[in-house]
Amino acid sequence: MFKSSQSILQIISFMVLLLVAVPLCYIAINLLSNPNDFFEYILETKTLKLAWNTILLAVTVTIASICISVPLAILTIRSNLPLKKLFRVLLCIPLVFPSYIYGFLFIILFGPKGFLYDMLQIIGIEKIPDLYGYWGAFLCLTLLSYPYIFISVTSSLTKLDYSYEEASYSLGKSFWDTYIRVIIPILKPSIIVGAILVTLYVVSDFGAVSLLQYKSFSYVIYNQYQTIQRAAAASTSTILILIGLLTIWFYKPESANTNLYRSTASVSKNTKLIDLGRFKWIIVLLISALVFLSVILPISVLINWSYSFTTNYDDFFKIEVITNSIYASFVGTLTTVFLAIPIAFLIAKHKSTFSKTIEKISYIGFVLPGIVVALAVVYFGINFAMPIYQTMILLAIGYLILFIPVAIGIIKPVVSQINPKLEESAKSLGASNFKIWQKINFPSMAPGITGAFILVFILIMKELPATLILAPLSFNTLATSIWTHATEAGFGMAAVYSGILLLFTGLPMFFMFNKGIQE
Repeated sequence: MFKSSQSILQIISFMVLLLVAVPLCYIAINLLSNPNDFFEYILETKTLKLAWNTILLAVTVTIASICISVPLAILTIRSNLPLKKLFRVLLCIPLVFPSYIYGFLFIILFGPKGFLYDMLQIIGIEKIPDLYGYWGAFLCLTLLSYPYIFISVTSSLTKLDYSYEEASYSLGKSFWDTYIRVIIPILKPSIIVGAILVTLYVVSDFGAVSLLQYKSFSYVIYNQYQTIQRAAAASTSTILILIGLLTIWFYKPESANTNLYRSTASVSKNTKLIDLGRFKWIIVLLISALVFLSVILPISVLINWSYSFTTNYDDFFKIEVITNSIYASFVGTLTTVFLAIPIAFLIAKHKSTFSKTIEKISYIGFVLPGIVVALAVVYFGINFAMPIYQTMILLAIGYLILFIPVAIGIIKPVVSQINPKLEESAKSLGASNFKIWQKINFPSMAPGITGAFILVFILIMKELPATLILAPLSFNTLATSIWTHATEAGFGMAAVYSGILLLFTGLPMFFMFNKGIQE
């Protein structure tokens, strides 16, 4: 882009930065009310143990998610794997589950006296390893988190020029050399941003870690807010932010964006898919086992609950819950992705101290538990924006703060693949900035925008704390209805609404995620 449009990108980014900084200001206000308590708190033994627990879980889940998602993305995009379009959708389904529901289903399936225990008893095994604690939280969050990296890497693979492989093969390089030395380094930005999202998601998760009895910072923050310990919660939240900033600094995503664009204006048409040979059906079996474990079994429990615990659907089912969810998710997603596009473009194409600062601060909302962000937005609304308090505008702002790093993380690697010479050529031919965006930038960014829209839509539809606190009065969604019925032991209706949640996120995923992906 050029100077005038770059200024517009900077202005938009700065305005979003002010909104994203709201939780920081809210925490700072609570923290400054008693700063001495903060320094005492961070040096306590229990705080250091919480820090170790949180970092250990985040790092191990992230590594496991990378090991699962990168091979899956390559197999479902670049190979002759049967049923790969179906697998691409099914492998993303775990994102649909709220962590508090998935954690409960995980316990029912694999915990003491659960489904696995009953099956093993048939063959004479009377005891299984304890699910609670680190290993249970690790397995549950890995199954929930790997789709973040899978979607990010898949979006980049769809725009990656096949000529890279062709050039490598023409030089006599093997498949493994080509992918380890050429393709994986090119995918590094998308792997990195996906890994950041997984790390920050694990750090901020409350539902799964609380159900599986693993003490982490997010678990403590929720308890502190429930007992109105605002200063203590601010101290804990500050430590979480420091962990998040350390994560972003360690990964240094801005260093991985250089020269990733295609050498030509179009993708090579002479595509040669990876031939899996005799391993084809073995790989199908392995992926099917993962899908069965992470998707089919949990959905089976929901279906069983729907029939076992509900006797009269007419008394409880409300159609407006579905329409409210779609409306809120669409408004929040459109706002978030629309504002993420110029920010991602600024970060990828105009590297500077300002753009690096924007990128790092944008991740703050994702590292904090939803309740912290929601209360910060409430404070902002009451004190500075009362006319929009308890309106869809304030709810959309909350969603924007929480999920804009997800959209930026998916769009940015795709933007990095746009050859700047295309813009220069268009400008030399007299094309306006608007025409360049219309004919070059937006079409080139389409896979990233689509992936971001799907993922943000799913995350908003299942978001609970922000929706409960920021939504207009009597505005019930699928997530809040699931929570309400589950807390009142209405497992049947909670299962029904969870099934509807799966349906309304799975179908758009199927049609949108596969659009434009070559078979």
